[in-house]
Amino acid sequence: MFFRKYKPIPKNRVADSPTQLYIELSTFCNLACRTCVRNSVVDFEPAHFSLELMGRLMDSIPRIKTLKRIVLLGYGEALCNPHINVFLESLSRTGIPLVLVTNGQLMTKALIDLMTTLLVQEIFLSWDDYESADKIRIGSDTSLIQAVIKDLKKKRQGDHPTIGLEIVALKRNHHTINRIIKSFYESGGERIIITNIFPYTDYMKDEILFTYKKTPKINLHKRIHKNTQKDNITIASQIIGDICHCPFIERGTLFITAQGDVVPCIELAHTHKAWYFNASRMHYQYTLGNISNGHLHEIWNAEEFISFRDKFIYYDFPDCLNCLDPEMCYHRSVRGADCYQNQTPCGECLWARGAILCP
Repeated sequence: MFFRKYKPIPKNRVADSPTQLYIELSTFCNLACRTCVRNSVVDFEPAHFSLELMGRLMDSIPRIKTLKRIVLLGYGEALCNPHINVFLESLSRTGIPLVLVTNGQLMTKALIDLMTTLLVQEIFLSWDDYESADKIRIGSDTSLIQAVIKDLKKKRQGDHPTIGLEIVALKRNHHTINRIIKSFYESGGERIIITNIFPYTDYMKDEILFTYKKTPKINLHKRIHKNTQKDNITIASQIIGDICHCPFIERGTLFITAQGDVVPCIELAHTHKAWYFNASRMHYQYTLGNISNGHLHEIWNAEEFISFRDKFIYYDFPDCLNCLDPEMCYHRSVRGADCYQNQTPCGECLWARGAILCP
């Protein structure tokens, strides 16, 4: 009698301590992007991260000795916050490397001077349109982004900040990505992340370039010209399969919303609708605490957060994409729990499948 050799289920890495802190400084924005999640947030009310919240945060940060970076990113434009100068100066005093993700349109010369003086480690600019392309980031000025890159390169001290670019790839702009890359490098940029579009609206589900276990019709890896600096370009996966591992849980992420809520990742920061190919589902905010009434280390070490993180060791969530008929699933369409009794939509997460990337 022959027995099939047992293959143990591989474990995913789950961080023992927090190493990265995401801060949503504002949910206001100066642009009106077609691809923005703000288009689908339920009962959306724009808010700024307040001076009071920053005071609480600055009291919490020194209590966590393992933080390796602070990322200013969220559902709005960080530079819209009226206290941005104060916040940059305060956060830089922690000595923890600071990363800014911005659309670049509010980057004045004074702000560039401040960021280069404070030695902000990385600045990622969002750039999805070229001049002749159908506008995705409505209100964005390509020439202004180019000028910001040149000013940052000219005024920075040493190698900081590293000048990065994030491109959201979709059907309507894939043919202009090489032109954006070429212009970015010519202006002095250094590192590029190309991510897929996350369909937050019914309209955007028809713009995706990734597939589920099929060869994509448009292959971004092949379309990136051979003469570009590929070592500095990270391209999101276009073929998603069954393997899941959460980049936020692996790196020990704490995400703080503009209202001070502490959540595990950007996708669970606000309640919004999302589309997975032709099936939609609601993503509900998953709050673990608020810095107004608790310190970050206390929230991280609370039983609820520990129990939540442990689920990612074996990624104990249902594979909704592989479900026979996900649109008919009661657990998928209502608030409560999935068929594994989890209260989060992690079984379908596009970050966990490598289709969506962020700095």
